[in-house]
Amino acid sequence: MSDKEEKKDESGKNEGPVGNSVWLLQWIRNLIALFIGDTGSGKSYSAIRLAERVDPNFSVARIVFTVKEFLDPVNSGLPKGSVIVFDDAGLGINARLWQEMSARVFGMLTQGFRYKQILTFITVPDETFIERQSRKLVHIRLKARTSRAS
Repeated sequence: MSDKEEKKDESGKNEGPVGNSVWLLQWIRNLIALFIGDTGSGKSYSAIRLAERVDPNFSVARIVFTVKEFLDPVNSGLPKGSVIVFDDAGLGINARLWQEMSARVFGMLTQGFRYKQILTFITVPDETFIERQSRKLVHIRLKARTSRAS
């Protein structure tokens, strides 16, 4: 069975807790999920793999690192249920730089783009690294427990 294939039960539904979770996420719209963990803990990998499972059209073009890059897919007319991964968001929407235009724009955007029904996966080492307004809008927090062995 390849990485892209999923194990299905007799009814054609995904088996197991991961499969059921992915199936459920496909019906949630306007989700902002925060992937938190130490450097090397697999935050980015987890966010990207989940994005691939939830959104069949997800591609590397929707992995962004700045607010400017985030605006491109948001304004491109993506279908409802599409996923954007904002990787290393502590750099792009830094809490210490909350007054900068990019952080303010991201805060306003996350409040007002719910009608687009896009899922946003944000990765960051610590929740406090991103500006407060965006942090308060997060629906789900996923925390990596351990780093990969060296």
